[in-house]
Amino acid sequence: MKKVVIVTGSPRANGNTNAMAAKFAEVAKAAGAEVTRFDACALKFDGCHACGMCYKTRHACAVVPEYDAVIEAILAADTVVFAIPLYWFTIPSQLKSVIDHFYAAMRGGTSMKGKRCIVLGTMGQPVATGLYAGVTTAMKGACGYLGWTYEELVYGGMNIPGAIKETDAFAKIEVIVK
Repeated sequence: MKKVVIVTGSPRANGNTNAMAAKFAEVAKAAGAEVTRFDACALKFDGCHACGMCYKTRHACAVVPEYDAVIEAILAADTVVFAIPLYWFTIPSQLKSVIDHFYAAMRGGTSMKGKRCIVLGTMGQPVATGLYAGVTTAMKGACGYLGWTYEELVYGGMNIPGAIKETDAFAKIEVIVK
């Protein structure tokens, strides 16, 4: 793991999902990786307009030029981490907008193959309920299409900020990074 991009999808700056992302960044940096983080909720993204201008302009998105920084970082990375809280059985809309723009990122045949994708997930209900399956299915499908490997670390019962610290998540992150 040399270059890592972390994209978070939680609007809760001090929430459990962002705590997992922060710990991952800390451990990866300590292991010598270059880490870049984007918080999807702070970005001014819009959904894909299907205008096709990305193929004509060679930019990741002709409608939202700020997206170029995100996609250029992802293209240069060997590991992409998505910190995804479960929102109504799926990926939060802010993060989904980033992922939807991968269509534009593949502008004219740009390859994104060979990356390692790690999903750090949280949800209010216990994991055993299976409610995170919508996120898993979507992300595994996207990774398969992109030619990425897929791993996930999901924790349930995360309704209270700081609850993640009472689990083994941080220890597992250390193992994943090494």
